[in-house]
Amino acid sequence: MSSSTQSLESRNAMFMWFQLFIEVLLRMHHTSNAPQELIDICKKNYRENSLELSIINEFESTYKSENAIWWYTRECCFYRILNKALRIQDFDMLFLLRFFITDLSKQLNNEYDRCLREMPTRDIIRVYRGQAIHVKELKLIKSSIGEYISMNSFLSTSLCRSTALSFLKMIELHEEIDRVLFEIDINPRDKTKAFSNIDRLSYFKCEDEVLIMLGALFRIESVNRDNEKQLWTVHVTLVNEDNYHLKETFAHMKEKIGDETNLHSMGKILTEMGEYEQARKCYKRMICEAQIDESIGYSGLGWADHWLNEYDEALNNTQRALSLIDELLPDICSEKGRLYSALGLIYWRKKQYDQALKNLKKALYIQEKILPSDHPDLLATYNRLAITYSAVNEVQMAFEYYNKCLNIRLATLPHDHPDIATSYNNLGWLHNERTGDHAKALDYFQRSLVICRKILPPTHRDIVRTEQNILKAIEKMKQKSKTTT
Repeated sequence: MSSSTQSLESRNAMFMWFQLFIEVLLRMHHTSNAPQELIDICKKNYRENSLELSIINEFESTYKSENAIWWYTRECCFYRILNKALRIQDFDMLFLLRFFITDLSKQLNNEYDRCLREMPTRDIIRVYRGQAIHVKELKLIKSSIGEYISMNSFLSTSLCRSTALSFLKMIELHEEIDRVLFEIDINPRDKTKAFSNIDRLSYFKCEDEVLIMLGALFRIESVNRDNEKQLWTVHVTLVNEDNYHLKETFAHMKEKIGDETNLHSMGKILTEMGEYEQARKCYKRMICEAQIDESIGYSGLGWADHWLNEYDEALNNTQRALSLIDELLPDICSEKGRLYSALGLIYWRKKQYDQALKNLKKALYIQEKILPSDHPDLLATYNRLAITYSAVNEVQMAFEYYNKCLNIRLATLPHDHPDIATSYNNLGWLHNERTGDHAKALDYFQRSLVICRKILPPTHRDIVRTEQNILKAIEKMKQKSKTTT
């Protein structure tokens, strides 16, 4: 179980985006040779370690999806690599591990269903986990009683308290590390993430081990110090996603993923997370593997290039995507509308406003003919028209499109959706830079920041941009105050 030194709010936002990434992984189709890339990398990394190499060779020749838990509980490189990749959110390695994560999740879900069917009573189960925790992380937990803590890994626990305590005794104390015994209550009547006693599937038998699914959510009930044993006891309860304060937005965005996913789905999620370099890798891989329509790969690559401020590359890749479908699809189709809109944004970035408006008007003509009025692609085009009209000082046209976009988003999206934050931020910018109403600008920026901090990873560029805009608005208000006194 992990916690960061960041605020609980930003950590929960990170949890949501990471869970969306995992959802994409779990819904991907995996080919029979999916393990080979991971095996090849492991062989390279452990070429000097004969013991690990023999285990890797065994994995290569014997691994089956129904043995995933057995391999996860075996003390070897696969267990360590997976846990480290989940802990530090190593997207490259997690992609290579996708088959293993999927197999583990499926097997644990099957065990969970079997466990519930065979359980004689539905009494609350208490399990234990001993863990070393950084003092700053523990401080955050202590200050968050009644709040929720998430975990981005499979969680190994024991039905036996003494087993967890034995593990804690092996942890050396120093000024930055504390020993923590987690007491976890599980109510089988609640629909939570899967959990199960895995003794019959584990590499190690008879350890009373209960494995809890990746992405579980816990409520912090109490934190107490045991001076005699020199440890902290943190009592938590496993809860379901209905307790999650971002559940509406999480459900909305999870629904957008679709039942089956691919590299395009992954690229989109990574882009929304602000992981633009990772998204670019994803789309390059997609083009190389010719997994689906090549134009989608170039379109996604152009979008990632755009966010990395490489506008010439973005323009080239987006134009290439358009040329690939130009003669294959009719003039009025959603794909062309989306690409013209993307070109408009890129030209706006390059300050070629005539070209931006030309492409955005093409997009608008197509999208208003075939898309519903609340379609995200159409709203994105409204937004891009507004920023372009603002750039050429047509303020009324900019307000018209910004307000149209915001009103539809408020009516159709969860109240803490990041697109609403974008609309607030854009209206704030227009007031701050064009009308001179800095107080109104500040109000919009602050509304935007509240959502951004709640919903986006803490280092996301939208948070940074909005914080900078707030400082600019405050500075302009001060300057205006000086000139009027």
